[in-house]
Amino acid sequence: QAEDGIRDQPRSRGLGDVYKRQVQRYYGRSKGDETIRIGIQVRLGDKERNAHFKGVYVPHSSAYYDEAIEYLQNIASARWPSKKLELVVSVGGSIDELGSVEDREIVQALFQDKYAADVHFIADNQFADMLVLSTCDAIVTGASSYGWWAAFLSNLPADLIVVPKHVIRPEHALAQEYKIEDYYPFGWKIIDNTKPPEM
Repeated sequence: QAEDGIRDQPRSRGLGDVYKRQVQRYYGRSKGDETIRIGIQVRLGDKERNAHFKGVYVPHSSAYYDEAIEYLQNIASARWPSKKLELVVSVGGSIDELGSVEDREIVQALFQDKYAADVHFIADNQFADMLVLSTCDAIVTGASSYGWWAAFLSNLPADLIVVPKHVIRPEHALAQEYKIEDYYPFGWKIIDNTKPPEM
C-alpha cells in the first residue's frame, strides 16, 4: 500500500496520500510544470556519528556529487533545453534525527551557490523526503538503502538514476557478499564515490 502511494500519484491511497499533500504544500505546485528536478540524497547522520555504521559504509565524496550532477545537467540540457533546473537535496534517511539540523547546515555549505541551478534543501520527514526524491525527474543517491529505494520507486529511465560504485568498506565482512551487479538494477549510472575530497 505504501509503495502504491509513492509509485502512482493519481490512484494512491492511505499514507501515500498524506505525504503527497505534504509534498504539494512544500512545492506549491505539482510535477509536470516547466521545471526539471534532480533529487539528491546525502546520508550523513548516523553513518558519520555512529561507530558501527561508519565502520560498514564507504563515506561520501563531494567529487561524486559534482560528477553526478554534471552528468544529469548535461542530459537535462539536451532533452529539456527550455526547462529550468532545480536541485532538491535531502539529508533524510538517518536514524539519528537529532543530527538533521547539523547535517543540513553541512550540506547547505557544500551545495549552495555551487551549481547553475536553484537548490532546495529538505530534512523534515523521512517519508515525505522519500516521496520528494522518488517523484523527481532524476535522482542521485548516496551509499544508502534509503536512496536506493527512492530510486527504485521512481520508475525513472535507468540513465536518469546515478548511484555510488562503493557502498560497503572493503575490509568489512559484508563486502564479501556485496556484488555491484546484484545490488543495482541494470542500467543505473554508476560513478566512483571515493575520489577526494571526502564530505
